[in-house]
Amino acid sequence: MLVDVHCHLNFPQFDKDREKIIKQCLAEKIYLINVGCDYYSSKKAVEIAKKNKGVFAAIGIHPQEAEKENFSEENFLELATQKKVVAIGEIGLDYYSSVDKNKQKELLERQIDFALKLNKPIIFHCRSEKDDKNYQAHQDLLKIIEKKKVKKGEIHCFDCQNLTILEKFLQKDFYIGFTGLIVYSNKLDKIIAKVPLNRLLIETDSPFLSPLRQEKRNTPLNLKFIAQKISLIKGIDFEKIAKATFENSQRLFKLKT
Repeated sequence: MLVDVHCHLNFPQFDKDREKIIKQCLAEKIYLINVGCDYYSSKKAVEIAKKNKGVFAAIGIHPQEAEKENFSEENFLELATQKKVVAIGEIGLDYYSSVDKNKQKELLERQIDFALKLNKPIIFHCRSEKDDKNYQAHQDLLKIIEKKKVKKGEIHCFDCQNLTILEKFLQKDFYIGFTGLIVYSNKLDKIIAKVPLNRLLIETDSPFLSPLRQEKRNTPLNLKFIAQKISLIKGIDFEKIAKATFENSQRLFKLKT
């Protein structure tokens, strides 16, 4: 059993064959967490989860939407109380984008408060500016997490090559998620080697970041390639990686079919 803890089958790229892909995933024993990036995609994720066993939802507003969409606690509360909503996300900081950093931080803090009020784990998006060796977005996220006393969550699509920053997230009991980026690049091998088995999560971020570079659209069916690469880096059997990441997803998100 595998769990893709971060995919977007709620996006338009899957409108033509969404149900077919979900059936294929479940046949291959892959559970899914569809993640929202704004109110509309969050609502769509909830609708899909309601209809499918083994499919769950996370709701939130992505930092790139900080100048377009205000966070309505009333609207999101209606979604958050649905049985199969397992997390608030993806929320966070994206300094790679041109969106005002202060607006990103304000939106992030409001959504963190919302998650804490509901006792929901958080899926954090964090991307620093290109070639920023200081990883300022990651540093700022750590400060906000400490300020808000966040105690459970995942850093989605971890791409920070700084071991000190990684250790700070691990010290706060956070889980670290890896995507298809690690399959065709060795830049994060040292980071992956340092993440304990009980903190690893795997995710496709479908329809993006396919581990098969010739593919235009990624799907959760490619999740196994990420687990295989982690298995190779750590020198641990694939089955152990699958078991650990499944148990980690259950521990953090409390998935109940």
